[in-house]
Amino acid sequence: MLYDANHQLFFGADKLASDDLDGCLAEIRIWRTARTETQVKSDMSQTFTGDEPGLMDYWRFAEGSGTTAADSSGHGFIGTLTGDASWSKEIPPAIRR
Repeated sequence: MLYDANHQLFFGADKLASDDLDGCLAEIRIWRTARTETQVKSDMSQTFTGDEPGLMDYWRFAEGSGTTAADSSGHGFIGTLTGDASWSKEIPPAIRR
């Protein structure tokens, strides 16, 4: 499984070091199976509904306030913003290659 004994995942932070992400996370998706490079490139600029086959967790980070990020996949894995994380109205542009 991808989570520790406390069922915690950390994005943009390293619990073992003082280095944190100096950037922006607009969405995070976790899939049940590995995805091909073609699938990743095809979907990376798409907004999903949350019920796509194999999508286990999907945080859009669109709430804009508070410290909770809803799981748009419907599986109920709530995200919590900690440390100096903050909301932004800016959405980073999709990277196309």
